[in-house]
Amino acid sequence: MTADDKRHVDYRRNVNCNYEDADNGEEICASAFIGQYLYELWKNQCLCDVRIRVGKSSYLAHKIVLAAFSEVFCPNEPQKMPSLCFDVPHSTPDAVYQILLYLYTSEMELTDGILEEVLNAANFMGIWEVICLIKEILSKPTFDNFA
Repeated sequence: MTADDKRHVDYRRNVNCNYEDADNGEEICASAFIGQYLYELWKNQCLCDVRIRVGKSSYLAHKIVLAAFSEVFCPNEPQKMPSLCFDVPHSTPDAVYQILLYLYTSEMELTDGILEEVLNAANFMGIWEVICLIKEILSKPTFDNFA
């Protein structure tokens, strides 16, 4: 490349960095970018390789996100895993959706009416972080969630 070349390349910015906060001029943490990028992929149902069925509903997700939160999806030894499809018993579509929302965004919209179903699904899927959160909520009973 000579001094006359007009080629300008900015290696400080990921070419895939196209989410809403990317142009605010602040440095973006790589893990925040990856999380946002995976959330956008999930929201658009792009590159999902797992189908989770609960009742007559089903959701698509990414094995890598499930594996990040649960040993159930993370084998001890490297292996080529086929795409997965599994049923979640004793739960509801909304409960499973809330778990997926938490895995992708670290947020859930919980009501007392779905705590048990979320706990059932989280137990089945081995997602300890959600299990602990629900158990913490249940350890502080309210009029609605006290049986």
